[in-house]
Parts: sequence; structure tokens; C-alpha cells
Amino acid sequence: MKRLWVCAVLLALSLLLCIGARVGLQSTADAEIDRLETAAAAVRQGNDTAILSALADCERCWKENSRPFYLFLDHNFFNGFEYTLFHLRDYATLEKGLALEKIGYCVAVLRDQADAQRLALENIF
Repeated sequence: MKRLWVCAVLLALSLLLCIGARVGLQSTADAEIDRLETAAAAVRQGNDTAILSALADCERCWKENSRPFYLFLDHNFFNGFEYTLFHLRDYATLEKGLALEKIGYCVAVLRDQADAQRLALENIF
């Protein structure tokens, strides 16, 4: 009888771990997407100081909150995404079209990865 309770507790803990990871991943993705959309709006307006400030905010947010993504993303892909994110400031004030394209790529990746980690039967089996 004790084995049954131990298994039930372990199952409940693993379920809570999955839910907690999912909530952390979604909140991180939402926060970063909001910051990236703010940066895209600044790029469209052409205000260089606002662009640099918004992109610095994106980088700071990612450095502080990106841990949930380490669990789910391939490290080569993760390094490529971070490289793109952290080099947006290098050309955002010079090549606005390319900056908007790269910001759109980062937003699409975050949305795709957040959707791929939803608790759904097709993601479990």
C-alpha cells in the first residue's frame, strides 16, 4: 500500500514540475515578446535612443529570465537565437528593415517554442 502512495506522490510532483515549467516558460516568452514589440515600434519610429534602450531592455530581460528555455531548446538553436537577439543593437539604428526582420524572427521563435511546450496530448505522446 505504501508503494501506491509513493507512486502517487511522485506522479503528482512530476505533474506539478511540468506545470511550473510551462508557466515559467510562457511568462518568460510573453515578457520578452512584449519587449521585442516595443523595440519594433521604436525602430518604426526611428528614434535611435529609444531603439537602443528597448533592445537593451530585451537583452536584460532575456539574461535574467531565460532559464526555462534551457530545458526545452536545442543548445545550438538556443545559441543562434541568443546571437541574433544580442546583436540586434549592432545594426538596429543603421538598417531598420533588417532589424525589423530579425525582431520578427525572434518573436516568431518565442511564440513557436511557447506553443510547442503546451500541455496537450500530442505534445505528451
